Amino acid sequence: MISPTSSDKMNKIIFFALFLVILLVTACTSSLNILSDNKSNTSTELLENVSIVLPTSGCVKEWKCISSGVKAYQYENCSYGERKTCANGCENNTCKATEVCTPGFKCHGNYYKGYQLESCDWIKQVKCEFGCENAECISAPVANESNISTTVEEETTAAISSDMLREGQQVTIGTNHTLKIYILEEGRVRLSLDSRRSDWVLEGETVSYYDGTTVTVTEILFQSYSGGVRAVSYKVD
Repeated sequence: MISPTSSDKMNKIIFFALFLVILLVTACTSSLNILSDNKSNTSTELLENVSIVLPTSGCVKEWKCISSGVKAYQYENCSYGERKTCANGCENNTCKATEVCTPGFKCHGNYYKGYQLESCDWIKQVKCEFGCENAECISAPVANESNISTTVEEETTAAISSDMLREGQQVTIGTNHTLKIYILEEGRVRLSLDSRRSDWVLEGETVSYYDGTTVTVTEILFQSYSGGVRAVSYKVD
């Protein structure tokens, strides 16, 4: 039989053991809570410090050249909306600036003189037979002009003494027939005898008329510049 004293000792031992167990459980629970809180804080800090890069897809909204002469607005879904025609072409996703010219009379190439507008278009163009330089048509060479004067005088005199017919003149041949030049071009001529006009006649060719009169063109002189000689040499058979 256990004595009262021994019983008290046993109770004390059991109580002390239970106390230690409770103390250990409490300590472990607190440690677990602290660890949990630390993990939670650490996770939060990690999430805050991490930059989340979401995958991108689609296109940037902007104007783009879709051909050499057209630009269009592209949406995020890569489809195109409004389109614009670029008169001077599309480059680097924008329309090229409109060309602006200084207005005034200029040489347009080597043989034309004209007025160029601010839009760079040309009006009032004139062909320069001897070329264009410094916005002016070049005149016939001076040496040629001197020779022309001499030639005109010589040929005018020759027309009196030989069978030469100048453009705008008329002569009487045969039995009171009036011969004149109807149309004269370089290398060919159409003659008019009274009111009858010939077909085109070349140098060395002969034209016959209704009464048997024949006219042979021996030479054609055609200088296209102003004041140039325009005449034909002929003989009547």
